[in-house]
Amino acid sequence: MKHTLRFLALVLVLALAVPGLALASSYVGGDNRGQGPVFNRAIVLASRVTMRDQPSYQGKTITRINGGSQVSLISDANGWVQATYVDDKGNSYTGYLRDVYLAKNPVVLTLRQSGVAALAAPDPNSKHVGDLPRYTVLPVIGTWNNYYIVSLRNASAFIDMGVKAWTDTELAVYQTGYALNLVTLRKTPLYTGPGTDWHKVEDAAQGATLVALGAPENGWYPVKYDEKFVAFVNGADVQPPQ
Repeated sequence: MKHTLRFLALVLVLALAVPGLALASSYVGGDNRGQGPVFNRAIVLASRVTMRDQPSYQGKTITRINGGSQVSLISDANGWVQATYVDDKGNSYTGYLRDVYLAKNPVVLTLRQSGVAALAAPDPNSKHVGDLPRYTVLPVIGTWNNYYIVSLRNASAFIDMGVKAWTDTELAVYQTGYALNLVTLRKTPLYTGPGTDWHKVEDAAQGATLVALGAPENGWYPVKYDEKFVAFVNGADVQPPQ
C-alpha cells in the first residue's frame, strides 16, 4: 500500500508540473476504500465523468458529473462502479462510472484555519498551488510522509498534516440530532474552535439566534454555521434556554 501511494504521489506531482494535464488522465490506483469513516461513497476526481447505463464505454450516457461531486456506491467490479448521483436540483441518477476517476470512501478534511498552503510537492519550499480559506473541504487521496495528498480543483496537492482541520468522524459528532437555540447577549465573535486561540470566523450580531449542536466545550458552544459547518461561541455571550 505504501509503495502504491508513493507511486500515486509521483504521478500526481507530474500532473501538476505539466500545464493543462488533467487528473483524469494521470490518476492511478489510490483506492482508499475502507480507510474513511463514511462508507459506500466516492468523490469524483476528474473534471467531469460520464455515467453510463452499463459497465462499458459502449453504454449510453445517462448524465455527466462534475469534479468534486459525491456519489453513493452500489457495487464495484472489473474497473467500474455502479453508483447513484443526486444533482443540485434533487434529480437522482443510477448508472456506471469508471473507478479510476473516483476516490472511494476517502477521509475528507474541513479546514479550521485560513491561509493553508496547498503545495505542488511534499516540501514546504515547493510551489504554492493555492492558499486555502477556512471551511475548504478536501478529500484525502493518499499520504506522503507528513503530508496529505488531497484532491483540489480537479488536480492534486499536498497539505501539511499539522493543519487544523476536522475529519468526517469529528464533524459527525455534531450531527447527532442535538439542537437548541441560543440568543446572543451582545455582538460576539465566532471561532473555528472553543477559544480565542482558534481562527475567528465572523461576528454574530446582538440578539442573533444560533443553533447549538452540542454541549459546551470548555465553556464554548458548537453552533451551526452557514448551514453546513460548525463554529464556536462563548457561553458567556449567549442566553441558553431556561
